[in-house]
Amino acid sequence: MAMTLTRLILVVALALASIAHSWAGTYFVSNTLGSNTNDGLSDTTAWETLQFSVNKIGAGDTLLILAGTYFEKISIDTFGTMSNPMVIRNRPGDEVVLDGTGLATVPEAMISVFDQSYIVIQGLIIRNNRHQDAQGILVEGNCQGIHLLGNEIHDIGFSSDSSADPTP
Repeated sequence: MAMTLTRLILVVALALASIAHSWAGTYFVSNTLGSNTNDGLSDTTAWETLQFSVNKIGAGDTLLILAGTYFEKISIDTFGTMSNPMVIRNRPGDEVVLDGTGLATVPEAMISVFDQSYIVIQGLIIRNNRHQDAQGILVEGNCQGIHLLGNEIHDIGFSSDSSADPTP
C-alpha cells in the first residue's frame, strides 16, 4: 500500500512538472510594432512596452525584445526556477538599447532586480542613465541564479553630490 501511494505521488508530481513546463513560452516586445493589447506570441502580435511585458512573463518564459531604442526603466518582480529560468533578451541579431535619456530618477537603475532568482538578462545595450545614484543593472536582496550575459553598459553617470551634474 505504501509503495503504491509513493508511486502515485511520484506520478502526480511528474505530471504537474510536465504541465508547468509546457506553459513556458516565448513572447515578443516591440516599441515600434507592438501594442499592449496584443497577445505577445509573435513579432507581429508583440507587446509594446518592456515593463508590461516583464510583468506578463514568468518561470521558463523567454521575452525576446525586438530591435529598437526603448526609453524605459524596468523592475523585475517575477522569478524563474533553477530548471526554468526567466529569460529577458534581445532577439538574436537585433540591437536593443535601453536608454535613460529624459527618464525620471526613480527608480535609480535602468533594470532593477530585488529579491528574485533565476533570471537571465542578455544582449542588451544600457546607456544614458545620468543622475544621483544612477545605475545600469541593480541586483540586490535575496537573489540567486541571476545571469547577466553579453550586455553592454555605458554612459551611466553617478554623483554623490546632489548639487553636482553627474557625468559618466
